[in-house]
This record gives sequence, C-alpha cells and structure tokens, in this order.
Amino acid sequence: AKQRQFQIEQAAAEMLREAGGPQLLERIAVLPFENYSGDAEQAYFVNGMTDALTAELQKISNLVVISSSATRGYRDTDKSLKDIARELGVDGLITGSVFRAGNDIRITAELTDPDSLGSLWSETYDDTMENVIKVQGQATLAIADAIRVAVTDEEQKRIAREKAVDPEAYDLYLKGKEAYLTYTEEGYPRAVSLLSEAVEIDQNFVEPYAWLSYALWVGTVWGSGGDAEAFEKARHAAQRALEIDPDAAPGHYAMGWIHATRDFDWRRAEEHFLRAAELSPNDPEVYNGLMRSYARVGRFSDALKASERLAELDPYALQANANRAWVHMAAGETDVAIRILNELAERYPESTIPSRYVYEVFESAEQYERVLAEIARFEERWGEDEATIEAKIQALAFTGRHSEAQGLLERFTREESETSSRNAFIAFGRAAMGDMDGAFESFQKAAEQRDYWMGDLLLPRNAKLLGDDPRYWELVEQLNFPPLPPEHPACEQQQRYLINKRAEELIAERGLVPAEQN
Repeated sequence: AKQRQFQIEQAAAEMLREAGGPQLLERIAVLPFENYSGDAEQAYFVNGMTDALTAELQKISNLVVISSSATRGYRDTDKSLKDIARELGVDGLITGSVFRAGNDIRITAELTDPDSLGSLWSETYDDTMENVIKVQGQATLAIADAIRVAVTDEEQKRIAREKAVDPEAYDLYLKGKEAYLTYTEEGYPRAVSLLSEAVEIDQNFVEPYAWLSYALWVGTVWGSGGDAEAFEKARHAAQRALEIDPDAAPGHYAMGWIHATRDFDWRRAEEHFLRAAELSPNDPEVYNGLMRSYARVGRFSDALKASERLAELDPYALQANANRAWVHMAAGETDVAIRILNELAERYPESTIPSRYVYEVFESAEQYERVLAEIARFEERWGEDEATIEAKIQALAFTGRHSEAQGLLERFTREESETSSRNAFIAFGRAAMGDMDGAFESFQKAAEQRDYWMGDLLLPRNAKLLGDDPRYWELVEQLNFPPLPPEHPACEQQQRYLINKRAEELIAERGLVPAEQN
C-alpha cells in the first residue's frame, strides 16, 4: 500500500510539474541530520543518512547539490538558515532527523526556502534497515517533484532502487566510510577491515566495494609509491563494483583511479571518470579524479575547469581540495595553491595533508629555502618520513648544500627494502644531485614497479630538471603518457625528441648513414 501511495504521489507530482511552471530551486544542500536515537554512538549512522540522501540528489543533472562534507561544519550551529544558505550559495536547504531502534528506522526530512522560511516539502519515512536504500530513493524523487526539477528516465531508474541490504553489512559500510574519511594512517587500515567485512556479508553491495578500493591503495602511496598487492586487491574491488552495477558511479570512479595511478592508462582513466560524471554529475569526487588525471598529462586547462567545478560543489573536502591545490601548483598558480592549503590547514588543524602539500607547492615554484622551512615545521610536529626526506634532498641540492644532500641520499638508499619501494624518490634525489645515470637507473626500476609517483613525471618542474636527457622522454613513452598539449612548457622539447626519434627510425629502416658520419 505504501509503495502504491508513493506511485500515486509521483504521478500527481509529474502532472503538477508539467502544469506548474519553472523549476523552483536551482541549488540545494542537505544539512547534517539530527540524531533522535538517544545514542551518541549512532552518530556514524546519522551522518551516513545525510551523506546518502546527498549522494542520491547528486545524480540529478538539472540540480546543483552541495557536497555533504561542505555542510558538516553546520552541525549544532547557531547560524540562521538564511546565513547558511548565503554561505553555501544555495536557494534551498534540507534539514532532518534520524531515529533508529534496532532494525527499525524513522527518517524525517524537510525542504525549506531559507528566505521565507517556508516549507516546500516534508515527509517522514518509517521502515526497516533492509529498505534504507529504497527510502533514500523515495525521498530524493519526492524532493525533485516538490521543486519541479526535471529528472530523466535514466536518472529516475538509478535513484529508484529497490535493492534490499543486509543491515549488518550496511552498518559496516557506514563505519568503514567514516574511518576512511579521517584520512589518517590509522583510519585507512580500519576502513579496509570494516569494508572487507561488509562485502563478505553482502557480496552484491556496490558502495562498500568502491570505498574498499580507495582505502586499499590510498594509504600506501606516501611512504612507498604504492603497494603492488594492495593495488591488485583495489582493482578487484573496483571491478566487482562495476560487475554488480555498471551504471553506478562509484565503480567507475574507483576504476578510474586504478587506471590513473597504477596502470598509467590515461585514456581509460578519463573514460571512467567521465562516465562517473554522467552518472553522478554533482559528486565532487568525480572532478577530483578528473582534474588530477588531466594535470598529470599536462592538460592544465581541463584540470582547472574540473577544479572550478569541484570548488563549486565542495570547497571544504580535505583530500579533494588538497588535490585542487596540487592542480593549481602544476599549472603554475602558486598563490592560488597556497591560499587553498592555508584554508584547509585552518579547517583541519590535525591533518598532515595541507602541510605536506605546502612544501610540494614551494618545491614546484623552486623556492627551496621555503621548502626547507616548511619541512622543518612539518617534521617538528609529525616526524620525518620518505616524502619529507626526498624533498629535503632536492632542496638541499638546489641550494648548494651538496654534502648534506648526499648524506641524506645515502641513508635513504641504504634503507630501501623489498617491502618499501623508494625508487622514484631516490631517482628524483639523484637527479637533483646531478647523477643522471643513477637517476635513470632508479627511474627504470620505479617504472617497472608502477610506482605511483612516476605519474608525476610530466610536472613542469620535472620536465625542466630531466627534459634535456632523451631517456626522460623514453620513460614518458614507456608510461603511456599521451603527447603533451601546446600549453605545457615542455611541449616543444617533446616534439623535438619525437622528430629526432622518427628521423633515426627512418635512417635505420632505409639503411642510410647519418650526415655526421659522412
């Protein structure tokens, strides 16, 4: 009966929308739901419901939906709805509450016009945990009807899912996602454990497979350039998500990252990210993947467009906006990058991520004294690690302190082990010291290991350091990088290499003698 009533309301709303005039709202946000369960330990579940409704709304292409990480700071705020709407740049706000008792749930939501404070829609959904995905879809489509937004048939199909979920698996998924979003060394393995349990219980649940894919590899790249076994497990999880539902954005997004960070298959990475953008056009994480992938192949204009879209949807997400700063760094916009990172450091004072990216930005700008100062500040608080040592080696070498750089490089090389590959870091350090033979020997090892950091090979600072050596361009080809676009400062240098290479091939094919040998 409840499903029949929902269908009647859908049909009535469709008729009303067709006769009722233009779309009422263009941009909305879902504020953190209140926990009415009387149990503080249910906070993860309440957060999960806020995120889930946001994610469903993000599938509607004719509506701009601000990310839930941009709204989390408004929990328990004293600010008025009008002030919140102004700060977020939206014309509609959704508030609500969640009550959970055992397997029973009650979700109440209301859509408000923040200027008039008038209610545009409100509803209460009583159901069980097994039907939580169906409830989220019903609420999403009801909101779309209330504001007269056009929802395509494909979007409606993706939103109105009838899949029942295992309550325990859903709980584990929400806890695992929460652990991942701490972006900490402790959070990643906890996320892997929880999400692995979730997919073991429910092997046809897309979202935990996708988040498991991220959690498996992200935590490994800072220290060692990526663990091969972790990446293969991540690939399997992403592939399983796609097998379950090829029309769900999370699987495409997860596989896009695998292609961009492990396979260096730039074409397929772009295909998956663009498909994810079609399926969930308001998800900022999609543009996170796109912009980082574009920047790595030198398509800075496309990367900056993706960055602009991400900033519109979520100016506060930690890792995504740190990557946005990295993209502006790669494009030569140092001041913009530093501004973004300073804002993140203020918002996330306990995270290492903004501080880590800051010294990389100054490294890219060749401000090596600033690099050393920022690294000293970082290590004073969080200690030394592989990434800071590699950056110090380069900064010391470029400021003329070769003996200090050499000492660090020798220690770094001695500590290299089979379980922790540092070949890319060692290669960049050797190049800064002027040891190009040693550098390319290490670069080759890193390329064979599919080291994550080899994806940064085309950054302008690296092209400037290495581009005079043809072995650099051979590596670029080996790692499947496409030809550089004209906007990249090393484009002409690559073109000369390719012309010379083709000339040598023609000479060899025709058995000619090069002119200098005549």
